Amino acid sequence: EKLLFWSSEKILERETNSAYRSLGPKMYGLHKVIQREETNFILRRISEHNAILLSGSAGLGKSAVGIALVDEFRKMNYFPVLFDARRFERVNTIGELSNYLDLQENIMEVITRYGTQKSCILVLDQLDSTCESQLGETLVDLAIECIKVNGVSVVVISRHTDIEKNLLRPLLEAGFEEVPCNELNDETVRTILEEHGLDNPPENVILSGKNILMLDLICSIFEEEGPDVLDQLVDNLSIWDKYIDLYLDGERRSTGISKPEILGQLVLLALNGLRSEDRSFILNDPPSNLHKRFISQGLISQINKKGRRFVFKVENFQDYLYARDATQREISKEQVEQEIYPFYLRNVLLRMTDFYQRDGSPLYETFLSEVLSG
Repeated sequence: EKLLFWSSEKILERETNSAYRSLGPKMYGLHKVIQREETNFILRRISEHNAILLSGSAGLGKSAVGIALVDEFRKMNYFPVLFDARRFERVNTIGELSNYLDLQENIMEVITRYGTQKSCILVLDQLDSTCESQLGETLVDLAIECIKVNGVSVVVISRHTDIEKNLLRPLLEAGFEEVPCNELNDETVRTILEEHGLDNPPENVILSGKNILMLDLICSIFEEEGPDVLDQLVDNLSIWDKYIDLYLDGERRSTGISKPEILGQLVLLALNGLRSEDRSFILNDPPSNLHKRFISQGLISQINKKGRRFVFKVENFQDYLYARDATQREISKEQVEQEIYPFYLRNVLLRMTDFYQRDGSPLYETFLSEVLSG
């Protein structure tokens, strides 16, 4: 029995470490993780209420909060279990989840035991990626069952839009307290930019920097180009444009591979991922040298232990790559619908609309009309 307990603990530690690597922040220009008030609030609240739903839109740092919680609960001698829902492909039941993890007992038995022995915290991230699958309902059921166990607390992390509301409703009905992950405030953005040597930044840069992902990119671009570049960073699209141009220049110098070839490979991976239910794509075994560079740079990460399935570390980057290419191809809304999975259409179409408008394309009015008409 002791051997079984030890084996289960090691398996969940291994899964937690794998999820930690796949979810950990991809640092561009920020060289340290920003301490978030959401983390401190949840740490205070969890002692009184063991069921938290951390919600917010893309790029706000929800996963970074989850990572920080795992670190803090480890210091408090909790047994932390971190799950990245994207890793559990083709899992439909709790029993199948236990088998996928190679546990010799039901996962609820393991979590219950650790809740009784030393307190256990389950952090379940990327739940929104399971909206269109049975896995989503299974993970929601797991979260609800876990909060019924003494000594077990659960933090679920997900976007919460109209798309996810049906999936998340049972959590809220079961007593999960929703905690919004907010944008950074102006003062925090100014302070961080000043720490990076960027004094008196323009208001549009501060506005973009409220999203922690965009702030990270701004700091990276500033490090490379200096203050003169700020006038070019008028909105989120221009920030991504500048980032990818700098990245391609650096890769061309390092590898000798042409910028169109590097960009073409990134776009192809973005499209392949957007064709699937979970944004994932399969690489050759072994991956090509270029793909190995994408992995080592943290642009893409492996999400399953049994295969070669990968995802983009930053979903916004994936959407940007596809939308940029699609608008350059001047394709219609109907053609986009034929290329990508329906669940991701809304974000991609909005991004394409921004491209067409920004570039003054004669297709803008027609495309916008198609998008608004549904």
